[in-house]
Amino acid sequence: DVTLKSTTSKGFTQTMERFSVGENFVWATNEDGVILYHPLKNYIVGLGLKNFKDAKGRPFFIQLISQAIKDGETSLVYYSQNDKKKIEPKLGYAKYLRDQHLVIGTSEPLHFYNSATAIHYIRQSLVVLFFLTLIIVVMPVSLFAWWLTRREKRNLSYITEGLSKI
Repeated sequence: DVTLKSTTSKGFTQTMERFSVGENFVWATNEDGVILYHPLKNYIVGLGLKNFKDAKGRPFFIQLISQAIKDGETSLVYYSQNDKKKIEPKLGYAKYLRDQHLVIGTSEPLHFYNSATAIHYIRQSLVVLFFLTLIIVVMPVSLFAWWLTRREKRNLSYITEGLSKI
C-alpha cells in the first residue's frame, strides 16, 4: 500500500521512482496540473502545465488531467517531438488518486501507426475475422445440410422399403 500524501518530498520522489522501469515511468501532478514529479524533466517540477501544448498545438496535458479527475482515469493520443525532431503520436494515460489529491500518468510512443507492426496486427485481425466467419456461417450451414441429408435418407429408406414389399 503506497501512501503518498504524508510522505516528505524526498520520500515522495523515492516512492515514485519505484514505478520507473527503463524508459517506462510515471509522472505526478496535483489537481491543478502542477508537476510534482517527472523523472526525466526535473526542470518542470513545480510548474503549472495548464497551457502546455503538444507538438500539434493541442493543450493535451490539462485535458488528460481534467478528464482523469472527472472519470477516475483516462487516455488520449497526443503528439510529441522526439530526439530526432520528428513528431510522433503517443498514448497518454492518467489515473486520479482521489484520496491523495494526485493525478499520476504515463505515456507510450505509438510507433506501430506507420510501421510493419500495424500491418502485422491488421493481418492477425483479418485471420481471426476469417475464422469467426467460418464458425458463424459455415458451421450452421453444414449442420443444417447434414440434418437435411439424414432426414432425406430416412425418407428414402421408407420409400425403398415400401417398394421392396410390392
